[in-house]
Amino acid sequence: MGLGKSISKARTLGEIGSILYVISLVIPNAILLIGGVVLLLLSVLDIVRDTEYKGSGNSFIIAMILDIVWLYVAAFAVALTLGAYKAYVERPGADCMGPMCDRLFPNPFGPGGAGRTVVMAALGAAIIAYVINIITGILYRNIYKNVGKITGVSYFERSANWIFWGRILSIVLVGLVVDLVGRVMLAISFFHLPDFLPSNEEEAQSIQEKDSGPE
Repeated sequence: MGLGKSISKARTLGEIGSILYVISLVIPNAILLIGGVVLLLLSVLDIVRDTEYKGSGNSFIIAMILDIVWLYVAAFAVALTLGAYKAYVERPGADCMGPMCDRLFPNPFGPGGAGRTVVMAALGAAIIAYVINIITGILYRNIYKNVGKITGVSYFERSANWIFWGRILSIVLVGLVVDLVGRVMLAISFFHLPDFLPSNEEEAQSIQEKDSGPE
């Protein structure tokens, strides 16, 4: 078997980055998350450089930007929702009981009220954030699948699918569990990287079949 370029540095960066990536979900921490993603980016850039999948590096950068965008949009949606709830609870006449209450204290969250506009804006922001989150998941899935094709490590494709479905299910609690499984499998993927890239697709396929084990 011939040997391609050395990726031992990329493997080390990926190992450290993927571990930080896992920890950042178990113990939410922006510094760990950013550090982990940056190390993963550097690792992927090194692996895909000078290959037919070198565009995956740019896709990774776009995915990182979209990750930031959807988080800000989601935070905006949460802020609007909390603000609307507080305004509803503390509105004038909130404790008023009787048929005259609606006339004395018009409900801002009724038809045509300003409060309803805020609620619709919050819902719209939440939908936009979710769509961007899914697009980001698709990008990451394609990136790690390409890394798997280059290196012959089948775990990358498996982790890519888990991470993608974690994004899809992010609107429910189970999405966090699926995402965590994907991140753990991603860490396993980097620990299975060889010191050198296979020199051709046949060797990569051979490594992948060996990595997958018997059916």
